[in-house]
Amino acid sequence: KELLLSTTHSTIIMFFTNTGRVYRLKGYEIPEEAELGAGTAIINLLQLMPDEKITAMIPIREYEDDSIC
Repeated sequence: KELLLSTTHSTIIMFFTNTGRVYRLKGYEIPEEAELGAGTAIINLLQLMPDEKITAMIPIREYEDDSIC
């Protein structure tokens, strides 16, 4: 389990996988959970391939090139 602190104002969160793929979600696309809630599994938010696992996450607040979004 990993914890990433961010806000809904973060432009994008990049998810890097063990297969070299990169996924992205806007901060507000990730559901907010109650303090004692179990959270949402990443598999419910990203279309990961079989046996693909998230190895790193990076919140990014700004892009110099908006064509990525």
